[in-house]
Order: sequence, then structure tokens, then C-alpha cells
Amino acid sequence: SVPKEMTGAASGALNSSRQLGATLGVAILGSILSGSESFAGGMHISLMVTAAVMLGGSLLSLAFIGRRKSN
Repeated sequence: SVPKEMTGAASGALNSSRQLGATLGVAILGSILSGSESFAGGMHISLMVTAAVMLGGSLLSLAFIGRRKSN
């Protein structure tokens, strides 16, 4: 939803935020996994955190999809 002359900048910003999210996700879930007493327990907690984040993102997406842009 950006003007045609700004598509390159918007694409770069989208890719940068996606890479940053992936990097932070791996770091956070890795620290949860390494800080737990057992591998299975850490994996369980990491997957629950991932599910909660994905649910939150889904709810945000549902809240904003289909809205008309006000000018």
C-alpha cells in the first residue's frame, strides 16, 4: 500500500524486519532451551512460546485485514 516510487524502500524495510524477527526468534528460543533443566522441558516451553506468539500475530492480522485505508 505504498506509492510506486517507494516500493523499493518498502521491500527493503519488510525484508529487514523479517530477518530481524527470525534472528531474535532463534536467539530467544535458544536461550529458553539452553536455560531449562532438560531438553524436552525446554523444547516444550519454547514451542508454547512460539504458539502464543503465532496466535497473537494471527489475531492482529485478523483485526487489520479487510480494513479500508482512510485518506
